Order: sequence, then structure tokens, then C-alpha cells
Amino acid sequence: MLSKNALSVLGAVLIIFLASSSVWAVDKRWTGASSTAYQTADNWVVSSTGGATTVPSASDNIYIPGGLTNYPSVNGNPSRCLNMTVDNGAIVYCNVANRRLDVSGNVLILAGGQLSITLSTSRVRVTGSYSNYGTLTITEGDLVLLGTTTNCRILTDCVDVGKTIKFLRAPGSNTGIADNVTVGVSAPGNIGFQLNNASARFYMGNGSKLITYDNWTITAGALFYCNDTYRGTVVLRGTGNVPAYDFYNLTIEGDFSLTRDTYVYGNLEIASTGNLAAGAYKLYVYGNWVNNGSFNAGTGEVQFINTPATVITGTTAFNIVRFGDGTNTKSITLSGSADIRAINTLEIKANTALNGSPTAGPNANLTIPSGCIFTVSGTWQPQQGTFFWQGVDPTNLPALTNGFYNLTIESSGNVTPNGALSVGNNLYIKSGTLQGGSGLTHNIGGDWIQDGSFSAGTSTIRLTGSDCEILK
Repeated sequence: MLSKNALSVLGAVLIIFLASSSVWAVDKRWTGASSTAYQTADNWVVSSTGGATTVPSASDNIYIPGGLTNYPSVNGNPSRCLNMTVDNGAIVYCNVANRRLDVSGNVLILAGGQLSITLSTSRVRVTGSYSNYGTLTITEGDLVLLGTTTNCRILTDCVDVGKTIKFLRAPGSNTGIADNVTVGVSAPGNIGFQLNNASARFYMGNGSKLITYDNWTITAGALFYCNDTYRGTVVLRGTGNVPAYDFYNLTIEGDFSLTRDTYVYGNLEIASTGNLAAGAYKLYVYGNWVNNGSFNAGTGEVQFINTPATVITGTTAFNIVRFGDGTNTKSITLSGSADIRAINTLEIKANTALNGSPTAGPNANLTIPSGCIFTVSGTWQPQQGTFFWQGVDPTNLPALTNGFYNLTIESSGNVTPNGALSVGNNLYIKSGTLQGGSGLTHNIGGDWIQDGSFSAGTSTIRLTGSDCEILK
């Protein structure tokens, strides 16, 4: 049995221990009563009582109110807090060389609040979430995501003036962007967006968007998740290489080159300002292909696979293009603005339908140049649009099962069909010589237009339309 005096001493020790323990950490409010120095205790009070307190620790929540004269300048290496709230009219400065603010919880910048990082050696490191409803000014320095759980996410749009993050580093093992949030990283060069840790893992939320400039800095082993599970969009601006990852949606707004075989599980878009160079690599696209810019096919290959329906838009010259994967049922449609050709190989695989432009819209073009290997194991559905054949014998013009809508012969020599042709609208022999063949009956639903030559052989031409003309 302890004596009364022993109990009193033990109680006093326990009180001292608990008072110094982080378990008893309190919310602290900035006053700036003494200066702008974050590490000065006189600038902080207990939020609930206004009483004196100590400099915030990693377990203290801090609140920066508006309406003050002095605002905190981070001068610790590091300065610390648990959660930080910056209110309307308030500002937190990271403007001292080689100093940082470590937030072991969440950052919340309310409307009218501001976080200013202005030196290259100053930074804010966040283990929890980052939300900016106010203003972020990063002329130099970094925002660093250190999280190891799904709590470490950017929760608000960070794009355009006052929101864009100039330098974003994500060395944490579980960081990313929340669903439906857009984040812009504006710094050029290879310093804007960095996965600078072998254990870094960055996750794109569904409907999220990451906009970056030039190259990424990627440490070997770091992973970036943007795929059929994490359905975000990556937008690449500036000049550089496409990061060595797969993507859900990928938009090219600058000049970029592939450095490996790449899967795009959603849509691939080349904007009017964009150029994508394939080099010798394969590009697998599950969704839509939109090319309003430039695609340099190189010696590479593009394959449209897996998803049930794809729309192709814009003018694109492929080297090798394969439609479908030969197993899954797929329908691919050339939109009214599509102008597609293949230099080396164009293949329509089994269980795949390649459709001409829809009948309600303008005509799309599909061109098979001389020397291109054209293989159909699936189905060509002409719908509407023009099929350009530039091949010469001995490569035969295929008499496709569903025929053509408009067929243009644009050859430098003889063109011999391997069966009877069915043309739903106009046949135009622009150049070269179309061989009618032996005993074949060719059905033409529109006009016969001839600037080149026709060698009838023993073939029959049937003009099946109600208003057909022969124009020579």
C-alpha cells in the first residue's frame, strides 16, 4: 500500500507527464502578436481560451484567421502542425530559404485564404488531404504529398490563376487526386510533376484530370495508376516523352513521343496544338480516337481493341492499324470528319465491324495506298463515305461482302477486283485502269465517273439507281 505522500508525488508526476504529452495537444490560433515568425510561441494562443501556449507540434491543429497585421512566415526546419485551416483574408508564407512546413494531417484553404510558396528551397509537405478554395501562389518551391493512406488526396480543383500547383512532388506510397477533380502543374521542364521515390504510388480518381508540362521525373519503381480502374485523364502540354505508364484517357496538347508500348483504356485525343510520334512502338486504344492535330506513325502500330464501340475522328495516316483483337465483339465507326489511311497494313480482325460514316452526317474517307496490306476477317459496313483504292495489280481490289458506298480508284496501273463489285452510290475511276474481269456483274447505285480507264473484259455493268449518270 502506497503512503499518502507517495500517492501525492505519483499524482504530481502523472499530471506533469500528461501535460507534456501530445495526447493533450490543443487547437491553436495564430495572432501574430509578436512577429511573423511561425516558431515564436507568443504568436499563438489556445483557440478555445485565448490563453498562452507553445509553438505548434505535429499533433496540433492550427487556425489562421483573417483581419490581422502579421501573418505566419514558416521559419522552422521543419515547422509542424496536424491540420491547418487558412481563413478568408489570411495568408501563410513559405518565404524563408531552406525551411518547410510539415502538415501531418490536412490542409484547408478557405475562400479568400492564401498559401504562398516563393523560394525554390521552401516547401509544404502534406500527409493528409489538400483542399484549396482560396489562392495558392507558388513562384518557386514545392507542394509535396507524403501520404501512405487513401486520405492523401487533392480534394479541390487546382487549375487556372490562383489554383495551379507549379511544382508537385508525390513521393508518398498512397497519394493522388480525388474523383472529378482537375489539377494543373504549371512548371516546364522535368521538375513540374515528380514521382521521386521508388515506393511512390499516385492514384487518379474517376473523372479526375492531371495537366502537366514537358517531361515527368520518375524514380524507377514508382507507379502511376490511371487505367480501367482509376479512370482519370492525363493532359500533356509542352514538349517531351509520353510518361512510361498506361492511361485511361490521354490528351496530347504539345509535342510528345512514345518511349514504349502503351495502353489507353479510354479515349486518346490529339488536340489541334498536339503532335504524337509513335516511333517503333505499339499503341493499344480501347476507346475513341480523336485527332485534330498531328500523328506521326513512324514504324509503329495502333490497335483498337476490347471495348464494344469506338469512334474515330480526324485525319490520320497510320503505319499499321488493326481494328479489333480477333476475340471480343467490337464496332468501330469512322465519324463524318474522319480521313483514315494505312501505309503498311490495315486489318479488320474477326468479330469486328468497321463502319463507314453514319448516313446522317458528312462523308468519311478510308484510303488503302499502294503497297498496303488490306485484310478483312471481320466486317466492313460501308454505311456512307468514300473508299479510296490506290493499289495496283497483282494486289486485287477486294470485292467486300457489303460492298462500298462511294468507291474511288486512284491508281498508277491496273486494278483488278477479286469478285463482283457492289457500289451503293458513285464509282469514280480517277486514275489507272479498272479491269472488269471475266463474267463478273458489277452493280453501281449512283453515277459512273471516269477520268481514268476501264477495260470491260467480259464483265457486265448494272446501273441500279433511279437517277444514274455516266460521266466521262
